[in-house]
Amino acid sequence: MSTCEAGNQYDGRIGTRISAIFVILVGSFLGAWFPVFAARHKDVSVPGWAFFIAKYFGSGVIVATAFIHLLAPANEALTDPCLTGPITEYSWTEGICLIVIFVMFFLELMTMRYAKFGHSHDHEHSQDVELAKQAKSKKADRKSQSSSSSRVVEPSLQDEQLRSAEACAGPHVPGDDHLSHNRQHLDMYGHDDGHHDHKTFDPDSYAAQMTAIAILEFGVIFHSIFIGLTLAVAGKEFITLYVVLVFHQTFEGLALGTRLASIKWPSTSRWTPYVLGGCYALSTPIAISIGLGVRTGFAPGSQTTLIVNGVFDSISAGILIYTGLIELMAHEFMFSEYMQKAPIREVLAALGFCDKAATMSLTNILFKFLPGFCYSQFFVTPPDPETDCTGKTVIVTGSNTGLGKETVRHFVRLNAEKVIIACRSIEKGEAAKQDIERISGRHGVVEVWKLDLQDYDSVKAFAQKAQGLRRLDIVIENAGINTFKYVSAAGNESTITVNVVSTFLLALLLLPKLQESGKITATTPTLTIVSSEVHFLTALPEKSAPSIFDKLNDQKSARMSDRYNVSKLMEVFACREIARQHPAEQLGVTLNFINPGLCNSELSRELDIAAVRFMLGLFARTTEVGARTLVHAGLSGKETHGKYLSDSKVTHCAPLVEGRGGAELQSRVWKELADRLDAIQPGVLKVLDV
Repeated sequence: MSTCEAGNQYDGRIGTRISAIFVILVGSFLGAWFPVFAARHKDVSVPGWAFFIAKYFGSGVIVATAFIHLLAPANEALTDPCLTGPITEYSWTEGICLIVIFVMFFLELMTMRYAKFGHSHDHEHSQDVELAKQAKSKKADRKSQSSSSSRVVEPSLQDEQLRSAEACAGPHVPGDDHLSHNRQHLDMYGHDDGHHDHKTFDPDSYAAQMTAIAILEFGVIFHSIFIGLTLAVAGKEFITLYVVLVFHQTFEGLALGTRLASIKWPSTSRWTPYVLGGCYALSTPIAISIGLGVRTGFAPGSQTTLIVNGVFDSISAGILIYTGLIELMAHEFMFSEYMQKAPIREVLAALGFCDKAATMSLTNILFKFLPGFCYSQFFVTPPDPETDCTGKTVIVTGSNTGLGKETVRHFVRLNAEKVIIACRSIEKGEAAKQDIERISGRHGVVEVWKLDLQDYDSVKAFAQKAQGLRRLDIVIENAGINTFKYVSAAGNESTITVNVVSTFLLALLLLPKLQESGKITATTPTLTIVSSEVHFLTALPEKSAPSIFDKLNDQKSARMSDRYNVSKLMEVFACREIARQHPAEQLGVTLNFINPGLCNSELSRELDIAAVRFMLGLFARTTEVGARTLVHAGLSGKETHGKYLSDSKVTHCAPLVEGRGGAELQSRVWKELADRLDAIQPGVLKVLDV
């Protein structure tokens, strides 16, 4: 069991945090109020299709928010390793969510029945009969007209009202009114222009829609309060979270606003939609203000806060799931006569509705990854290394081309005594050596050694040869592959074999020589693993399997499009866990891992497609610039032990690594990897226990 965090990650920037109150307030107000305002004012020229798109786009936000931004965080909070007692003995997240869904169903059912029965006592039966007669007359007219014309006419508001009246007087067909809601599924291109005399107010429909709106409002406000508190005390992720929440709250407000705009409000409740929209818009800013007020004492990672957040996120998820499935999907798609005969634009809207929900599942990853990625690629250039390397011996794997070759070139320029190119092809390695010698003018410095990371015997032979070196100061493990093809190599999928298993097998086999050299030279040698920022882009779904490695090696379920990202995440986990268990002072070696940025190299040569070439041309830096971070990491001190470097600076890893549950997953990944390494080379782990 781990200890719960007692404090928070608040790190100042009070001015920026205060600005979040007003920016989110404005975005939320615009999203929630503008649809209502535009629908009521003809002078606001908003195309009907804009309302249509906004409605279904917003609907997707509601459904996706429930599953991605509520249910998943709730489960993460309620399964935190620091929690103890009954809360850990049951799947409370799913249980609470399920209970809420059934409670919502029961409450709406009872509300609709009460409203229906109450309303039926307020109307004379003769009125229903008269309306029913009008309906039948209307049908007869249609039948007569249909004999002379095949043109399909979209149902009008009056048609819907007459059908509703006919249903009241005639036989009831199960499913026609869907839980007695008698919903009017109108063409959402129609706008309420503020004049109420041309539409007949239907109390049944109003009561049903008000119930749905109340449920939706309750769910989104509940959710908004907690994310406001979280933003107020966020640490390193504050800016990213700030940007995400501005968009999230605006679009969630848009979802609520389009619902409010579609309701036929009675004249006595004209201001109700503005009040409801205002309550939503104020919820997050007020929560941010409260969070700033208690920033010194609020602990998001405490047991109490974890349980409260988990429970209320589960409740909100249940509310929004019910709203999404019943109020949005069922009423507006399955039980709408108009949607059953809808033109292609409505069908595409339904597709967009689903696409939005799927897209939202990537929102966290993309917004947490893209801002830093773009800033790094476009606005940051790592400094050129200048540290003198006289007398040092360096090994760089995968160095016959690209990043590795440029790294070797840098070390030669910095006066290293010996730099070893470790690569699969001796011929290509010799060509790289000649090119480096020609440009640098230094001969006899670079050597070429064979190393094939798909062959464990080759790894062992390379490490054995390295034991004969006079000294070894720096090892840069740069070799890696990126492929979409499943190929087995040495008992694992090839990406896992090369990027993970062989990489750390070589690291452990070279560790004794590094430790020996450190004692002789009274220095701390460095072992650098070249990882990547793409470790932000995977959620490692294989973690749900009993064995992560076994799942990765299952060809039938292999997700090769994500495999490179997963391999880099596993490198991060392994480096961090080794460093956690073995401080630099004990290990005698500094172990760090780096991100060179997106470089125009041959790593993605198998993905030679137009989209990849376009992305490289737009974003990629040169391999020379990328290699600077490799050299900087190799020359850095013990302060970088177990750290992640990008643009030659220590920075933060992905939330999956540093967030709740990351430490447990990290330990698990290393344990599985260590077991495999010990099976390949028995006793290899003993080098860590110096």
